[in-house]
Amino acid sequence: MILFPISYPIKLEKDSETNAALRRTFIALILGLTMDASVAIVHDSDQIDFQGGEGVAFVPPISAVRDLIGANWIPLSDAERWLKFIGISSILANAGQYSERSGLFEVMISPTAGHVLRRIEQKRASENHPLILGILLIYGS
Repeated sequence: MILFPISYPIKLEKDSETNAALRRTFIALILGLTMDASVAIVHDSDQIDFQGGEGVAFVPPISAVRDLIGANWIPLSDAERWLKFIGISSILANAGQYSERSGLFEVMISPTAGHVLRRIEQKRASENHPLILGILLIYGS
């Protein structure tokens, strides 16, 4: 078990608490999978529930993020999938010029990959850039 108490939030300039929680989860997943450990990145006010069988990464106590992930800890069996999902969603949020505040979360809760693709096509139409299809194939699976 690795516990990282932090005083300053891990977030980009305009990130909402939800986006910041997703970024903390992403970093915890990278560390947990790399070091074969359970990782919790917590603020002073965060309470961690130790009930045995903790997973790879602690999910910050932000209701939207916990509802999306469906747990307080991401189990090893789901860790790689969530790592890819959060990472690819971050890339797609940037490509689709989503809101700096909540774009990561918006991409993750999109009903289908087609919605995200359409947004990227609309934003990139004037730039005439090809879309990276590999990212969309992974996102859709």
